[in-house]
Amino acid sequence: EEYETTVEELRAANEELQSANEEYRSTLEELETSKEELQSINEELQTVNQELKSKVEETTQANSDLQNLFAATEIATLFLDRDLNIERYTPRAAELFNLMPPDRGRPIGHLRANFVYDNFTADARQVLRTLVPLEREVQGDSNSWFQVNMRPYRTLDDRIDGVVITFVDVTANKEQELALRNAKEYAESIVHTIPDALLVLTTGLRVATANDSFYAMFAVSPADTENRLVYELGNNQWDISELRTLLEEILPQNKVITGYEVTHTFEEIGRRTMLLNARQLDHVQLILLAITDITERKVAEEAQRELQASLALALDAANMGSWDLDLTANQARTDLRHNQLFGLPEPVATWNPTIALEHVIPDDRPLFETAYQQALATGELDVQMRVRWPDGSIHRLHDRGRVYYDNAGNPVRIAGVTVEVDGE
Repeated sequence: EEYETTVEELRAANEELQSANEEYRSTLEELETSKEELQSINEELQTVNQELKSKVEETTQANSDLQNLFAATEIATLFLDRDLNIERYTPRAAELFNLMPPDRGRPIGHLRANFVYDNFTADARQVLRTLVPLEREVQGDSNSWFQVNMRPYRTLDDRIDGVVITFVDVTANKEQELALRNAKEYAESIVHTIPDALLVLTTGLRVATANDSFYAMFAVSPADTENRLVYELGNNQWDISELRTLLEEILPQNKVITGYEVTHTFEEIGRRTMLLNARQLDHVQLILLAITDITERKVAEEAQRELQASLALALDAANMGSWDLDLTANQARTDLRHNQLFGLPEPVATWNPTIALEHVIPDDRPLFETAYQQALATGELDVQMRVRWPDGSIHRLHDRGRVYYDNAGNPVRIAGVTVEVDGE
């Protein structure tokens, strides 16, 4: 019985050992599984750690790039949070606002800026409220100027986290604008003092501006002129074929046109003759058109021609020749009858007292020379002399003339007539 009891106990112990062994084996398997899980977690942690390390490196690089960008840029930039406290700024912004490192976190309204911008804080709040960018021009110290741009600061996940403000130095631009404005005013003052009518046209042939002489000459107003097509001016009275030819065909090819004559009947001022001078200014894309009214001059020229024709008839009837001596050039203009009186049937290219003296017979030359010298002093020429024609015949001629003087009293011209008294 004891043996059987012992055997039973041993069998029970063996079963317990087998059960414990199974438990150990199960535990070992669980430990192996846990080990594998821990290894997997460790690998994941290493991966995450590597990613975090990479992110830290990227963030460090981005911060370094940002710091270098801030240091290198000449554009003053200011970053404010939603309460308009200072978060970051560039060195140029530090100069504008007299910023120091301890100023980070301070309200921007507590700082004094080196420019005049009374609504600076209010505008920043407006940008935060409306999310609409804003732009201003403000004047700084020492006549400097800045273009201020305010925009909402958006995070990568598109949250509004404050305001970013840039200050671009536009002093050079403002100085150039001022110089251009002064040049424009100077040019306009010149344009308006020019006595001739002047139109400034765009390349599309619309009137950019006109001077006072134009408005007075053609009895029109700026409202009826500016921004109008030149051909539409004055109820289309400027729709002149010659003007179209000048502006559309000749000027584009030549750039400069002078002395282009146009005769036209205008509603307000009647029939006029105009002298047009035009210049195309490619660098400013404008056309200058100067208009000179030469109607009276043309009338005077016609009257002069008629007078000269009448004089020629009178001289011809009286058998007289005329001459006009330019004392400065020592060259005279003579008519055909004058030349005939000296025995020269054809017009002569050059004539002056020296050449005339060659035709005077030697005995009368002193008289001729003395008369011309006295004329310069007295203003009147009156002399008779004998001349020898190419055929050898001698003819007595009578020269009468008047001396003309310049403003300084110097003789510049003698004009007169020659008539034959009798012949020998």
